[in-house]
Amino acid sequence: MARIIASRKPKVGIDLDNTLADTVGTQLKVHQGNGICIRKEEIRDLNIEREFLRLGNIDPVDSASLYVKIWTDNNIPPLDKYVKPVMEKIASLYSITILTATIATLDEIREWFSRNSIKYDNIIKISPREKVGFARDCHIHTFVDDSPEIAGVLDKTGKKLVLVRQPWNESVIKTEHIRIANTWRDVSRLIFYK
Repeated sequence: MARIIASRKPKVGIDLDNTLADTVGTQLKVHQGNGICIRKEEIRDLNIEREFLRLGNIDPVDSASLYVKIWTDNNIPPLDKYVKPVMEKIASLYSITILTATIATLDEIREWFSRNSIKYDNIIKISPREKVGFARDCHIHTFVDDSPEIAGVLDKTGKKLVLVRQPWNESVIKTEHIRIANTWRDVSRLIFYK
């Protein structure tokens, strides 16, 4: 478990896979190199292994192995070109906790942040089920995530969420507590909404 550093700054919780790091895009490029053409826009469920099976007849074990490999190789780009400058802006005003259910090890996660020169304060590795409970019960009041499940939980609790738009969360709509970001440039504008 990551060491938690006390901070007087307000806290923001940010997801890693497909929010900061383009893990699905990286997997799709590998599949395309193997002759399997799946477009990101076709993916409708956050269970990526199930979607790769549905769309490309890719064995879930092979999908899971590829997910591990792309983190081991650590050549995953940020989701878009605005991630680094927006994270710098957020870091100047907030304490940033990375909340992730990624398969990557803590060392791989730290290496990704270092390689991409992206600032953060803490990392908490947490299962998807625990992440939902943590998001509901923690002292973080603003979140950035791509999960429709997290969006539903946070909307009910009144916590703010900037949802990074992905094909698997298109059913989530803007509410009093949820704002939709199509790019990290939008995240910059929306994270500071009241």
